[in-house]
Amino acid sequence: MSTQTKRSVTGTFDGRDAVVDAIASLTEHSVPADAIEVMVIDSDGLHPRRVTARPTIGWWEGMRVGLLLGAVGGAACFALLASGTLPGPGIAQMLPDDILSATFVGALAGAGFLGPAAALLMLGRGRRRVQISPEEAKRNVVAVTVRGDKIADIAREVLADTGADRVSG
Repeated sequence: MSTQTKRSVTGTFDGRDAVVDAIASLTEHSVPADAIEVMVIDSDGLHPRRVTARPTIGWWEGMRVGLLLGAVGGAACFALLASGTLPGPGIAQMLPDDILSATFVGALAGAGFLGPAAALLMLGRGRRRVQISPEEAKRNVVAVTVRGDKIADIAREVLADTGADRVSG
């Protein structure tokens, strides 16, 4: 019977921004969320606390960006079509007569198309947010540990590149 051990790499940080950057970079390098652990260790080392690095929903972020860009782009495009500035044979006849109504219709059309499209593009691309205050990160040491044989080398490089004071493992 063989026991399987997972290599682990730990980077220690003394600031929240560096921790957030490290987790974002690990995620971008396809490190699975369940392989990342964040611990806050007080100065005496007696009371370590696990910190949640909860995921944000990638599709929701995509939807918000898509709705905004679609609304702005659609409004501008339909306004230009309605005013006759942008040639659109056959399209201008289907638009409302006044520019304000055409702008509104364009905003709805653009948001209706780009919102869901951007949501699909962002599906599965969530980021992780660290629930730790900047003050707590300054007072204590924050350790980011990544466990996994296949990702240990990537994790070591990412932790070092994102400002870890010390990387071990």
